[in-house]
Amino acid sequence: MTDQSAPPGERSDEDIRGRLARALGAQYEVRRLLGRGGFAEVYEAWDKQLERRLAVKVLRPDVAWTSGMPARFRQAARAVAQLAHPNVLAIHFVG
Repeated sequence: MTDQSAPPGERSDEDIRGRLARALGAQYEVRRLLGRGGFAEVYEAWDKQLERRLAVKVLRPDVAWTSGMPARFRQAARAVAQLAHPNVLAIHFVG
């Protein structure tokens, strides 16, 4: 079932959550969209094995993709991974 309110060519939130769930695998349950930024979306997920709540950041499908976009995403992840603060989530993996 597709979201009839989404503009042509744009995926619905349900479609994106389904694709994300398949990419993450059965260990994770994708729960809901938490927010959108300039080039990424953040979803709440549940790690069934470790019983913990996670945030999953994914590149937005409607952003113009360039060859440098994945490298920019990884660079941002590396920068955030170096931070240690109670208000900053830890990064567990990038892929």
